[in-house]
Amino acid sequence: MAIEDKIFEFGASIVREAETRRTAINRLQMSGNYTPQYISDERQKAVAALQQEVKGWFDGLKAELKGKLAKIEAKYSQTPVGDASAQLLAFQRTQARLKAMSKDELAEKAQQYIADGAISSVDELDLMLTELRNREMNDLADKVRLEAKQRYFAYQPWKADAEYRQLEQDLSKVNIYGADPNTVYVKAKDGVVEARSIPDLLNLKTDDLLGLW
Repeated sequence: MAIEDKIFEFGASIVREAETRRTAINRLQMSGNYTPQYISDERQKAVAALQQEVKGWFDGLKAELKGKLAKIEAKYSQTPVGDASAQLLAFQRTQARLKAMSKDELAEKAQQYIADGAISSVDELDLMLTELRNREMNDLADKVRLEAKQRYFAYQPWKADAEYRQLEQDLSKVNIYGADPNTVYVKAKDGVVEARSIPDLLNLKTDDLLGLW
């Protein structure tokens, strides 16, 4: 289920709960056995209870999404297990190969990375950046680093993960729709999304609530 549909379903459930509470309070009022202050207090309690329910639901959904994001980040952040001496040797060989390149060869490699983001490892990227700066090719180094961070997510590879990006979008929507615990969102029968104020819901007539679910 899309995150927005989940949010709208929850909003509709709050609207129904508000109607149930409003009806119960109106019955107390119509009985004539309770003072206006008591009725007002009951409405305020009902509003507070629904606000807390809305806040708790959105907080829980945010925590769930953040937990999924963290798991994906952890997956990409795991240090590869292997022979440390072999890894060091590979690092040294890469470093030596870059140092042996002419300035033109190094520039060509950097431009190729800018074009397609292809590189064997973050270590090689960092070594290339170091070599570019050592040779005073700072402008090119800056371009490489910018592309690495903003386009290829070399230092945050999880940001290129399709699931991660969808979860980020979902979290952004949850933050927007859950910004105010006074308000829920529902999709009416005509497909139009409407914001509903919880305090208003506790005072609406039954007819005003029809068509929301």
